[in-house]
Parts: sequence; C-alpha cells; structure tokens
Amino acid sequence: MEKVVLHLILCLFSCMVIAQEESPNFEGKWRTQDGFTVEISRKNNGFEGISLERQKVVMENLQFIDKQWTALMIRPKDGLSATATVILKDNEIHINMRKGFLSKKLIWVRL
Repeated sequence: MEKVVLHLILCLFSCMVIAQEESPNFEGKWRTQDGFTVEISRKNNGFEGISLERQKVVMENLQFIDKQWTALMIRPKDGLSATATVILKDNEIHINMRKGFLSKKLIWVRL
C-alpha cells in the first residue's frame, strides 16, 4: 500500500514539473488572429518576432524564466506593450498577455 501511494505522489509531482519545455522551437513564420504574418527568430538569449507586413517588432525577449516562457508583446500601431506568458502547443502558440488588470489571449498558427 505504501508503494502505491508513493507511486501516485511521484506521478503527480512529475506532471507538475513537466508543465513546459525549456527548448521548444518557436522559430519560423506564424499567422496571427488578425491575419498578419510574424517571423520569429533567435536573438541573443531568446527569440524575437517581427511583423512582416509592418516591419515592426511585435514580440521581444521571449525567454524561459521561472519554468515558463515569457515575452514582451508590442502593439505595432502605437507601441503599447504588455508582458505575456507563451505556450507552444503542436503548431500553435498560445499567448496570454497582461497589462495591469487587463488580459488578452491570442493564438498564432505555424505556416
């Protein structure tokens, strides 16, 4: 009985530890919900995303910090920025942006 309980505890703990990977491949071209194309490439110790249509940075400093991917998202039309957590799921990037008490969720699809 003790072994069963120990195995259950270890299984639960391992599920929590493997929440996100430290080395997913964000590089490539992505289609945003608004129909724009963002090209993500490595820059310094993280990744950067540039809108190909507007030729502006829309995601910078995407890095794995404290067991999660975080980035600074920048709205191209006015430069407004917000912090975000980023999760790569198959061929989608799920972005949860926060600024103060406001939040917005985005999904980008790999091209």
